[in-house]
Amino acid sequence: MGDFGKKTVLAWVLSMCAVMVWPTTASAKSPPKATVVYSTSSVNEYLEYAMDKHHCSGVEDAFDKRRCKRQWNTFSRKMLSWVKKVRLIDDGLTVDIGQYDFRRGRFVITHDAGVTVTSGSDLRYRVVIGKGKCDKLTGMVDVGQKFTIRMSPKRAEKNILRQSAGENTVTAILSGKSGRINWCCDAYTRRDARLNGEQCNAPVFVYTIQGFRLDDGEGESFKHSFPAAITVQDFDPAVLGVPIPTGSGDFEDPAEPEDKL
Repeated sequence: MGDFGKKTVLAWVLSMCAVMVWPTTASAKSPPKATVVYSTSSVNEYLEYAMDKHHCSGVEDAFDKRRCKRQWNTFSRKMLSWVKKVRLIDDGLTVDIGQYDFRRGRFVITHDAGVTVTSGSDLRYRVVIGKGKCDKLTGMVDVGQKFTIRMSPKRAEKNILRQSAGENTVTAILSGKSGRINWCCDAYTRRDARLNGEQCNAPVFVYTIQGFRLDDGEGESFKHSFPAAITVQDFDPAVLGVPIPTGSGDFEDPAEPEDKL
């Protein structure tokens, strides 16, 4: 076989190898890495303990109270530090889906935290979702979060947001940190607040909704900034490695954590 024939055969072999290898390479694409999230139902109880600065108020003995405060301070610092680094999931968050606005080309989805308070003591150390603002009509704090989903009328007509308008539940991804919310004290209530040693900004733990998924129960869903894959875990307080609050002034030693976080 001459040089020309050899080159022809070699070119044919290489082309067949390319045809055979290409589908294998394409099919080897790895699935998206799952985002680890922790259920709010397993976390919130410990968050409330971490925010409760009066945990040791019922302890009468001075030495026991000092020991209690030291334990609480350590637990609170570690718990709040841990929760800032993770994402959490609430699979039953209530939202209100507004009708499609043709003029602005959008759906508005609102979560109302349902916080009704008349003083800072009613709001202090609570776990809430959303930002707080003063309602000028009622003079009370309004806590919640709003999402604007823009799309064309043609797309909106077939979207499940249209069929799900009104009150509904979504699966939400949350992040959280300690913060403060103004409870709308005016000139009159501000005076009373000072007499009671309160501030207009009450310390709270604030969740922020990072994304959500709406399911219609028939296999269709709408996702907004929601991970492609998630792995849900329950929080094990033993990973903090410190005594865990169990009641007013009480603690228990941590057990060995089931999974390292």
